[in-house]
Amino acid sequence: MGDLGKAEKLLSARMRTDPKNIAVGSALAPLYLMTGRPDEAKKTYSDIVAQKPDDVAALIGLADTVVAERRWPEAMDYTDRARAAAPNDPGPGLAPVNLYAVRRNWQNAITTAADLADKFPRNVDVIDKLGRVQIAAGDTVGAPHIGGPYGSAPHSRPILSRYLAALKAAKNSSEARTVLRAALDRDPRNALLKGRSGSGRSGD
Repeated sequence: MGDLGKAEKLLSARMRTDPKNIAVGSALAPLYLMTGRPDEAKKTYSDIVAQKPDDVAALIGLADTVVAERRWPEAMDYTDRARAAAPNDPGPGLAPVNLYAVRRNWQNAITTAADLADKFPRNVDVIDKLGRVQIAAGDTVGAPHIGGPYGSAPHSRPILSRYLAALKAAKNSSEARTVLRAALDRDPRNALLKGRSGSGRSGD
């Protein structure tokens, strides 16, 4: 409901009566981050990891707490541990991509995202992230390759948007028009797609 103060008060009271409750700690730690108290968040996450070393959310949370301090090796260590704890979950794999992107290390960001996309070729979040870092890096050659995954998830608006942006950057207007027409055939009432289609025609 947006009342962070009340939420913290309730969670803190519960934590005092049950200090080893991982669920409560997992809810309290991100609240500390949202209210600008990374040290308290780190302590809470560390307490969770001390009890449960493979807690993915706590490991990612610890990485978040040290990013602000630009302690990159420590942040990457936490994300690596999270990935190792959940090798079949694409979520932790996105964390190192984000770290590389923050540092504008586009080569490693793209390589890591591409490896993740090979492993999870139908995951919308992974494919979207790959497209984002490719476009941010100015990779007009590689970015259109998102078209392969787009074909596996043609109803995904984020992937469609990234694919069209990649095609535009690559100056492949013909393929962009084809993709737009196909998307409009599937969703003829989509005003956003109609607008894109109209823009594309005016630029022909």
